[in-house]
Amino acid sequence: MELELWLAVYSGDVEEVKEILRMNPKPKVNALSDHGSTALIEACDFDWDAIVAILLAHPDIDVNHKDSLGITPLARACFKGSTSSVRLLLKDPRVKVNEPNGGGYTPLWLAASKGHLGVIKWWFASERVVDLGEPGANSDVIKWAKAMGRTEVVALLENFRENPEKARYTARAEFGLIDDLAARCSPCWSLSRAGCCKSGARPRHLLPGSSPGYFPLLAPGDCLRPVHRRGSCLPIDSFKLLPGCRLNSRWC
Repeated sequence: MELELWLAVYSGDVEEVKEILRMNPKPKVNALSDHGSTALIEACDFDWDAIVAILLAHPDIDVNHKDSLGITPLARACFKGSTSSVRLLLKDPRVKVNEPNGGGYTPLWLAASKGHLGVIKWWFASERVVDLGEPGANSDVIKWAKAMGRTEVVALLENFRENPEKARYTARAEFGLIDDLAARCSPCWSLSRAGCCKSGARPRHLLPGSSPGYFPLLAPGDCLRPVHRRGSCLPIDSFKLLPGCRLNSRWC
């Protein structure tokens, strides 16, 4: 049965995997290959997300098994850029997200080193811990991403280090995980003169569809740029902003 399961996983045959597990009340879902890998690790390698979901649902599955190189399913998925598998694994509370491999590198480090932006964004969008390591130390994920020339990854991680809440919000909005006005903003919002408030004050005139006292497009540290005052930049400290939603007269 172990060989049949492995062959089904390798071929990406979802129905065959289901049938094998259905016909065997106590299948050896954690059976090891010659190099210590499991069916779940291999499914993550190919990013067979449907198979990953089936295996994760099995009560006997070992979600944190390490192969001969110390690679867990999450680490393999992060290394290969298997975005869909990463998303499923991050949703599973059993998964230990910061388990280092045999070389001491965490799954997030592996994703950053390979330049897998989608993996990192899904990590931000999840509720899981984001451990970027100690700045300047050997564990510093950003330091290593810079050394490997991963420019876009470096920018993404530096944004998170500077403002984690905003980075998480932006990632969730990008993947459609936020159901509010900000996630559906128009590139041509305008604000009345009442929006020219002092730093930290709440705008009194609201965007279409927003509720009194709530301005959904600004995040801590961002600036409100009223359309009638070209070049002005008023910091607002308690709201939400999505990329592409900044108020700017050149859009209107």
